Amino acid sequence: MSNIKFLDLLERISGKSYDLESNLDLSSAQLGALESICNKNKINFDFELSQKGKSIRECLNNDIKIQQKKLEISSEFSKKRNNTKGINRTISQIGCDIQANKEIKRLIDIENINNSDFVKKYYSKYEIDYCLSQNNPIQSFAGLFAAKEAIYKIGLENTINNIVIFHEDGKPICSGYNISISHSDEFSIAVALLL
Repeated sequence: MSNIKFLDLLERISGKSYDLESNLDLSSAQLGALESICNKNKINFDFELSQKGKSIRECLNNDIKIQQKKLEISSEFSKKRNNTKGINRTISQIGCDIQANKEIKRLIDIENINNSDFVKKYYSKYEIDYCLSQNNPIQSFAGLFAAKEAIYKIGLENTINNIVIFHEDGKPICSGYNISISHSDEFSIAVALLL
């Protein structure tokens, strides 16, 4: 993929214009979508360097040998970062997250939901069916993503990919947590409390 196509992809995900000297300024949902697309298209982008404030040019690397080494290091880094027994992982009693509904709308094509890498990565079949059955599916997808992020921020889950939120009488439920989700026209917010 050319640098121009990558910048176009970033604009589609974020709604912002970027050039190669820009630093990324993406929400967690947008980063997740970018990571999925990079993995699917075998785009060599160093997310670790991006988090350190490096430019897009510095994070894009087409040298396969260097990229393979970075993947090995990144894999080790992810294992250490995701180890809940490690001293760097803090556990709190409450988590909160807010998502801009327009960000989720850019990431999800409701008419072509089965082809969305973002949806496949972060939502279960039950969650997809639930969101599609609601009056405003985008708000529902945004609210569920915010709830998953809120649960993740508590510190017991290694990834948000495995968090599944069910609903009973309209109330969100996830084992071990008390969850509240609210929406406005522009934002969806969720709070999770460890039980």
